[in-house]
This record gives sequence, structure tokens and C-alpha cells, in this order.
Amino acid sequence: MTDIWAHRGASVALPENTLAAFAAAVAAGADGVEFDVQLSADGVPVVIHDERVDRTHDGVGWVGELSAASLASLAPRAAVGAAGAIPTLDEVLDLLAPTSLTINIELKNSVVSYPGLEQRVVAAGWHVPRPGDESMLTSPPRCAASARTRRSGR
Repeated sequence: MTDIWAHRGASVALPENTLAAFAAAVAAGADGVEFDVQLSADGVPVVIHDERVDRTHDGVGWVGELSAASLASLAPRAAVGAAGAIPTLDEVLDLLAPTSLTINIELKNSVVSYPGLEQRVVAAGWHVPRPGDESMLTSPPRCAASARTRRSGR
């Protein structure tokens, strides 16, 4: 059986990595979603692919130099869809919590180093009740090991 993954949500129809794109992926019957996480200037895990906001939103600058509130106030550059603020990881996980989608979280920790990103993502993911398997993957592989270890209690 082939699994259908919504890369950055339903990003063909709606602005990528937005709550609207993830809700559309759920409604379309996706088996899983993939999204990217970075830290805002105030240390909040936020869901955005690029290290800068310039391509996807109406602001300018590095994600890690803007507060979560500033990031949430930016409008998407995409012509499609009205909703598109940069969501926090908690907002995305809350939206996906009632689903059985597999979640693949990519940690954007290479171009810009975010000390503590892995720990914040793992901590955020474990407060969300999930039906069934509670699948959550993280990249790179060393972080997936951290998530498995946390879940098994080791």
C-alpha cells in the first residue's frame, strides 16, 4: 500500500507550513504530514521551512531573529488562501492531535544552529494525546533516537 504524504501540508493548494495547509491535508485524507521546525528569537518552536521569512511571508529577516509573535503576524506571499501565519509547533500538533496521521518533523538546525531545538521539539510532542500508534518521526536520525528514547521512558 502506498502512503500519501502532505509535504509542508497541502502546500500545492495553500501556503506551505500553515494551519490551513495542514487542515486541508487532514481533510484530503493524507496518511502523514512533513513539516519543518526552527526556533524563534524567544525560543519558541515555529513551523517554517526557510531560515528566512522573505520567500514565504511578507516580512524580511531570519526566523531566529524574530519573536514568535512577530512571526505569527506575517501574512503569506502565496496568492492562494487567506490564512497563513507562521504557526508554532504547539499549534500544529494541537491541530493534528485528533488524527492518526504520521508526523515527520524536520529539524532545521543546519544553516542556523538552534541550541536546544531537539529537546524543545521532543518536549512539545509528548503533551499531545494521539490516537493509535502516536507516530512521530524527527530528522536527522540522531533526533529520532531521542524521541524514541523519551517515549519508551529510557
